Amino acid sequence: MHGNTVFSYHFTNAGNALFDTALIGGDAPQGEIVRPHEFVFVYQAQDTNEANWNSLTEMIRDRLLVYSLEIALLDNHQDQSQKRIAVVHKHGYLIVQSMAYEGAVGEFNFQHILEFGFAPVLTRHIDLLRTLKALEFVMKTGY
Repeated sequence: MHGNTVFSYHFTNAGNALFDTALIGGDAPQGEIVRPHEFVFVYQAQDTNEANWNSLTEMIRDRLLVYSLEIALLDNHQDQSQKRIAVVHKHGYLIVQSMAYEGAVGEFNFQHILEFGFAPVLTRHIDLLRTLKALEFVMKTGY
């Protein structure tokens, strides 16, 4: 896994993400599946403009570059105006458990569990910043 790879994902009905044919940075085999347990967290932006969204994704990428985490831009087929970004790691489930001990717990509901497993879904910017801080701590100290 590459630390600064950003992928665009489309979700199947089963909740697995498939790599889009148009990748944003980095290379990945077409049709590779990212399983829900690989999600570390998902940030679901509320009413953000393109400039703010781009600076937000750059900030996340810059902070997580050294930890071998991947960033996915997620399509929401029900609402194209809603933007989502996810952080993905092959040990995402263990990282999520460790982050919970650091106080980073997002919103969970049945839809989120079907799509992302037990990864936190964040909707407020302050929750994103707290989660990034907890994630950095967990990745520095081991999970």
